[in-house]
Amino acid sequence: MSDQQASRRLLRAPDDLIIGGMNRFVLVLLTVLTAAAPLCAQAGRKSPTASVPPLVPGVAMESSVEIHGSDVAATRFTLAVPESAFAVEIAVSNSPADLDLVVYGPHGGLVAVSEYADYNESVMLTRVGEPELVTGLHEIEVIYQLRQAPVVDGRTLTSIPFALSARLVTVDAAITLRPGELTPGRLEPRDAMMRLYRVEVPRGAAALRVDIADTDGDLDLFVNRRFAPGDPYDYSHSAQTIRSTETLTIAADSVPRVSFGTYYIMVVDQVSFDAPVDYSIIVSLTADPPEAIRGIPVVPIPADPFERALAATVEVSTPDGGGSGCIVTASGYILTNWHVVAGPDDRPSEDIVIGISLDHTRPPVELFHAEVVAWEPERDLALLRITAGRYGDRLPAGYAFPALERSTDPVRISGPVHFIGYPWVGGTGSRASITYTRGVVAGFQRTGFGLVFKSDGEINPGNSGGAALDDRFRLIGLPTSIVGRDSGQLAYVVPITAVPEPWLSMIGW
Repeated sequence: MSDQQASRRLLRAPDDLIIGGMNRFVLVLLTVLTAAAPLCAQAGRKSPTASVPPLVPGVAMESSVEIHGSDVAATRFTLAVPESAFAVEIAVSNSPADLDLVVYGPHGGLVAVSEYADYNESVMLTRVGEPELVTGLHEIEVIYQLRQAPVVDGRTLTSIPFALSARLVTVDAAITLRPGELTPGRLEPRDAMMRLYRVEVPRGAAALRVDIADTDGDLDLFVNRRFAPGDPYDYSHSAQTIRSTETLTIAADSVPRVSFGTYYIMVVDQVSFDAPVDYSIIVSLTADPPEAIRGIPVVPIPADPFERALAATVEVSTPDGGGSGCIVTASGYILTNWHVVAGPDDRPSEDIVIGISLDHTRPPVELFHAEVVAWEPERDLALLRITAGRYGDRLPAGYAFPALERSTDPVRISGPVHFIGYPWVGGTGSRASITYTRGVVAGFQRTGFGLVFKSDGEINPGNSGGAALDDRFRLIGLPTSIVGRDSGQLAYVVPITAVPEPWLSMIGW
């Protein structure tokens, strides 16, 4: 089954065997403690006290850590995080020795540690990180953990100077959007990958619809009426799928329902924090998709067998997860794994979006909707059919898709296997581009429905339902699971011979 939302922070963890999930990475700021003994003794610290000097955001504070024998030395500060803060960056600079940063929360619990070999440490805490930034008074320690005093230019230091600064990313300013206008935007790491907008909804509006388009990122939407807190999870409405084409609609039947007044819209990338992400945003006053983002482009059908295989291996996403799939007919039938499209009630998901790789250097473009027409949980197989464009547009008459050819040759041990799919490890951003790996048939295993075959080819979560191909790039199976991932792995592949006979008739094989 596709990975489910494990908490309100969208913490998704891949199953040990099933590999369908396009799972979110979680930013963990609590780094491994390489000098655990000194810090563990302080983990039970009480809440910050007024006697500790406050750190003013935007103002660098000059101070020092005083060395007293072999004891761990630290200088403490407090930092007030307001409700309007989405993120805070704390940084040590101008230090001649290796100082580390420790952050405690309003209730005294250890929140984050930065103790790299760099002399100048920094920590970024956000409302969507783990651990999360919370409102209230935090305590910051600048700490020297080594047992011997530092020696600089032949002189042993008894006082280590430094500068400490804090920078808040707040929601005090919002960009105004006008309904019907497609507006370009960019999320920047400096702004913790967040941007805030506002829109005025007039009396009598049927709905407020917000769409994200034209992006390679997995961006999420949070909408709130009247005011904008720094924590997006305090907003009244949200849309948090693994897709780049995120949509959120507030209508008369929503809770709370649409009403006139000012709405605030927060756009966040909760996964990738290292590189800018461009996108477009458009707001509408109806529930219908705006014309500016509708339409179905022509998908190229390459003549080269390998390029055609790349084009015919698609990304499959549902609100609960996803994986990969293989287009097997020009009319748009897709083979994938059942666990890729199974909903939380073990019924087929009714919201399936298909992404196609138009540029192999970028994540796939989400162009189509599909429906499940047949499924076989025991064999972990599902047959889909593309039914419409991403926003409901009808497919033009005669519209054709690139399709994989089926191999009729027997699969043999040592035979080559080529894998194509969308594993989440296939990208450094919040969405992955198409990935190709290869191996050999390593063996077979009997199951209740027949043989599956094993391969030493590299596959990962997200490859499920993708293409396993022979040397002529013909489809021989669908990668389904991984065994032994922690100590070398084997890919398990459901062969094409496991496709039920009635499905073959629908496909035309």
